[in-house]
Amino acid sequence: MKQQTLNDIFFAIVGRRQERVMLARDASHWAPISSQELYRNVAGMARELKKWGLRKGDRLAILSENRHEWAVADFATLLLGAVVVPIYSTLTAQQTAYILCDSGAKVVVSSAKQLEKVLSIKDQTAVEKVVVMDPMETSNAVSMQRLMREGSTNHDAELEAGARTIVAHDLASIIYTSGTTGTSKGGATDSRQLGLEHCALARRFRYRPRTDLRFFSASTQRDPQKQVGVSEAS
Repeated sequence: MKQQTLNDIFFAIVGRRQERVMLARDASHWAPISSQELYRNVAGMARELKKWGLRKGDRLAILSENRHEWAVADFATLLLGAVVVPIYSTLTAQQTAYILCDSGAKVVVSSAKQLEKVLSIKDQTAVEKVVVMDPMETSNAVSMQRLMREGSTNHDAELEAGARTIVAHDLASIIYTSGTTGTSKGGATDSRQLGLEHCALARRFRYRPRTDLRFFSASTQRDPQKQVGVSEAS
């Protein structure tokens, strides 16, 4: 099957049944994440988002440093046909509030480091639910770790059938400018564009099985707990 959207790419990845398709950094080493674990994590979150009423075209914002949960939240949102709104972690609270209001985001997925910022402006926005990536106890946000653990590795035919209805021209993401030269502006990106970017990168860097792709931000180099997952491409 030709891969035209990130949903197609996701199902191709989890269909490999490999022991390592991502790596996540803990305090001392890189821990592998298998295709089954990735499926469980994404499906678990997608099912909960669906229960909350997130539907095709709805917006979900991700506010976090680089980490593998970012990719999980991204895939889970796209499987439902909802639209991902990435937010720079360096933005101020008011800049963040503007993007949440302008995009109409209903859900925010945040790291613990960004949670206080989100909660301080939540009442200014249309946000209904806040999800926190880190394992922490709080009554103000839902645990993403719990949602991922409660997922099932068994194939969810209904979830896949819905994800397969998302076509190349459907809106996938709204990416806002950094706001350094004025008010942030959002650029719409459809599923086909994101899929083409993935394929172009694969050709450019000549990915092969067992190829590790490592991405770091300035903040991750100071805090190894926040290093992004490492994905394996083939």
